[in-house]
Amino acid sequence: NKRNPSGHKNELWLWHGTDSDVLNNINTQGFNRSFKGKNGVAYGQGVYFARDASYSNSYAHPDGSGQKHMYCTWVLTGEYTVGNSGMLVPPPKNPNINQHVLFDSTVDNQASPSIYVVYNDSQNYPAYLIKYK
Repeated sequence: NKRNPSGHKNELWLWHGTDSDVLNNINTQGFNRSFKGKNGVAYGQGVYFARDASYSNSYAHPDGSGQKHMYCTWVLTGEYTVGNSGMLVPPPKNPNINQHVLFDSTVDNQASPSIYVVYNDSQNYPAYLIKYK
């Protein structure tokens, strides 16, 4: 997109570790931010994704057979800013000009994000479910 900063990517492959009891819901309905807060909301009250699979692994708890589950997800991150736990939606990009034009997502670190939070359920697609031990 021409309006984004130079070198910025709007879409990223990111990881989401999860428990086996929600797989059917994610597979049929996608991620649902109504379940926000299950594992914390440090950077906003949305759905969390990680740059590194090793980080998401800590949220993929083994099922009864010891198998873990993680999604490789196509996420529309767009333009982002650092989030905080009180954010229900991202803040305005330029509040002095237009309060209604919001950032697309929030992150843990502006310069080198490793955690991304999205607030619209249509901003992500759970493309691949990976099962492992």
